[in-house]
Amino acid sequence: MDKNKKIKLSVALSIGVIILFLAGFFLLGGEKYTEEHSPEIDKSTTLEEASKVAETWIIEHSATYRERGGSGLSLLESEELAEGWYDFVFELTTEDSGYGRPEDGMEAEKDSEKEVREIIVRTYYNHLKAAIVDGAYDDLSLMPVEEIDMPEPGIYDEDEEELADDQENEKTETEYIENDDEAQVEEEDDKSSSPEELFQ
Repeated sequence: MDKNKKIKLSVALSIGVIILFLAGFFLLGGEKYTEEHSPEIDKSTTLEEASKVAETWIIEHSATYRERGGSGLSLLESEELAEGWYDFVFELTTEDSGYGRPEDGMEAEKDSEKEVREIIVRTYYNHLKAAIVDGAYDDLSLMPVEEIDMPEPGIYDEDEEELADDQENEKTETEYIENDDEAQVEEEDDKSSSPEELFQ
């Protein structure tokens, strides 16, 4: 084999290795899944439909499930906490006792050959808000629970913005009414003044 063919073969092999590495990186959960990856909010989503969204998310994106040898996923409980806010409790087993991705997740002591885990997925309609494994680790943000702000049912960013706008509008209207009342009082005072006072 001549030198040029060897170089071409070497380049082709290198490209192939890079492609396989990138494919494995993304397919095996190397890309951090965040709330922004979640579907657009659909307020027609039912409890049952949201449970399917949660189950699919665990299978396709949960680092603990995908990268710690997860299997035996089953839904134990579904609950509507408030309008559009759902909690789903799943049980699964993993080969590894840790949480999240092995390279940057959280480790834990292994008690048995297979670890039985519980993961609570909280959604706002079909939009994922948290995925708490064993009450210790959020698989959505890939952070320990003590480092996250757990989303509370009934509170959503868009609603908070709408509430803030309403409060600001009420404040503006109140200030306008107060200013208008003051102007009317001053006008009445002027009218009640005597001609001598007006020309002093």
